[in-house]
This record gives sequence, C-alpha cells and structure tokens, in this order.
Amino acid sequence: MSVAARRALQSYGAVHNRGRVEGADPAQLIMLLFDAAISALDRLDLETLGDLMFRSHESLRDDFAVSTPELDRLVDAARRHRGSGVLGARMTGGGFGGWVVMLLERASMAQVLADTSRSFEKGFGRRPDHLEVRPSDGARIEATR
Repeated sequence: MSVAARRALQSYGAVHNRGRVEGADPAQLIMLLFDAAISALDRLDLETLGDLMFRSHESLRDDFAVSTPELDRLVDAARRHRGSGVLGARMTGGGFGGWVVMLLERASMAQVLADTSRSFEKGFGRRPDHLEVRPSDGARIEATR
C-alpha cells in the first residue's frame, strides 16, 4: 500500500472511529475513501480496493443511512467469502435500493453468486438478479468524422 493510501486510510479510521455522535463529517469520510481507492487502482492493489469497498458500504449504511436490508444482506453474504474469492462488495446507485457491486475472482464467481443468492432468498423469499460485468477502459471516443 502506498504512503498516500495508508495516510488516507489512517485518516478515514480516525474520523470514522469518532462516530456520528462526535460530529464526524460523512462527506469527509467518502472523500478519504475515494482518494484511497484511486491510489489502490493506480497500483492495481485489488485487496486494498476490496477492503475500501466494504468500508464504503459501511459508511453508506451507517453514516448516510441510504442502504437497505436487502443490500446489506448481499454485502454481508459476500463478506463471508472474503479470502475465498471475494475481494470487496458495496451498494451502488442512488441509495434506498439499487445494486451491489462485488469485486471477485472469476474462478469463485459461480459459488459466490449461488451462496449470496441462497442467503438473500432465505431472508427475503426471492432470488436476486445478477449481471456479470467486466472492467474496461471506460468511455472513450472510438472514431471521429
């Protein structure tokens, strides 16, 4: 982990551990997580990125109160696979619903999705939808006229 990422995580921990009662600024937490995530991506440090995904979900759930029981259950089920294929998971979308993004190893994908689906179905009586996506270079201009 780079020095910058380590500092960002230490700052995040110091602010987050104060809790909302002592007036921690949730926006500051998100910016610290964002900076640390950019640093992890620059180094292709997927372990750190995964940890940051879990931490950012906790902040969205606890500091911003925008998660749902369904999203929390999926993230918790993914966390149980930490070290056996799942690197990270967090909610995404506008809050109060949406999707869970999981960063996981391809070889473990089928098992992780089966287990998280079972957990979700046990809690909510229905199976979640899955969408497999792969990282890309992002938006770009392919050609111009």
